[in-house]
Amino acid sequence: MLLGDNNKVTGVQTGSTWLDVTDGETKLPIPVVVRFQPQLHITPAYPTTKIGQPITFSVTGGQLPYQLTNNQQVRSTGTNIFVYQSESAGTTTLTITDDLGNQAN
Repeated sequence: MLLGDNNKVTGVQTGSTWLDVTDGETKLPIPVVVRFQPQLHITPAYPTTKIGQPITFSVTGGQLPYQLTNNQQVRSTGTNIFVYQSESAGTTTLTITDDLGNQAN
């Protein structure tokens, strides 16, 4: 495990280990399990549509549940399926956030 500049501990490989927290002469060992967490992905990544035509997106990776940016044109149809329907021409960026705070767009 690595300790970053912000005092955030980052696991470098999966498995079990101990984190020793020391304050003066007091030492407290804490058990830590590092798990693989797949990156978030939104499919399709760069769709093109027409006004009023819905697009279905699926989200994979990360940790359930997922939340999509507060966009009134997006609705959830299941655990990892979202539907977007544009009401005007232009470009929109949708951002998904998993339960751990990881994001993808």
